[in-house]
Amino acid sequence: MLTPYEVDTSSIRGVLSGIKHDQCPDDKTLFIGIEKEGEQIDSYDDSDGLGLDIKDRFREFDLWNTEDGSLNNGFEIHTHPMTFEAYKMLNWADLIEESGLEFHNESCGLHLHLNRGSFTGLHFRKFFNFLYDNLNLTTFIADRFSSDSFSDYARFSEHDRKRANKNIARGDIRRHTWGDKYTAINFTHSKTIELRFFGGSDSEHKFMTKIEFVKALHEYTRDSSLRDSSSSDRFFGYVSREHKTYPNLYRELNSGAGRTARNNPTLIPHYLNY
Repeated sequence: MLTPYEVDTSSIRGVLSGIKHDQCPDDKTLFIGIEKEGEQIDSYDDSDGLGLDIKDRFREFDLWNTEDGSLNNGFEIHTHPMTFEAYKMLNWADLIEESGLEFHNESCGLHLHLNRGSFTGLHFRKFFNFLYDNLNLTTFIADRFSSDSFSDYARFSEHDRKRANKNIARGDIRRHTWGDKYTAINFTHSKTIELRFFGGSDSEHKFMTKIEFVKALHEYTRDSSLRDSSSSDRFFGYVSREHKTYPNLYRELNSGAGRTARNNPTLIPHYLNY
């Protein structure tokens, strides 16, 4: 397998070269590290061959890979932690379309690791509860609609929500770990909080919509009052004002399906088994 330390991306501002995706720094700046699951579609003797080919063709991304046992012919791409600005500098369309992988939204997940240091306890409480208070909108952005995808690997549940809120209120979000990894929002990593509920993203637009959603929600909930923090209308107002910063998210929320999700944000989708 590729190691995460073989390519220097220090020339790309906002990429923490040499640091794994789930080892983000204790820094107030938001860093996002990804695990992007895919299915191999080209013929290689083993995943190392595909990994070396991807590494050679997409050097600017500074990627490494692992096998993914949850998929039939699974392959998982990892990045170093990056700022939102760094994500916007890279050509994700080339990677998604030319990597030799398929990123099905249902069978393949996209996991985003956010550094704990970018949150205070109150900020994360607002961020976390927005996701739960607006499950229809959250899962629309996730672009995943299979009950198995959620219940087996990224469950939303009232038990997990209550436990998380209790622990958030009890102590510093930067230090405490709890629970198991198969929750939609995973607290088992000491340096990061892992969002596990996103679908695999088979286009650059879909991929960047999810990155922009996380960044926009991080900004919105940081600055909003506790009373307004779960308002999907106010969140959309923020995205609309900042549409040049979040063009993919703005486009998605203005689509027909996006307007339906915005108009019914608190509806609990039947496929969640919530």
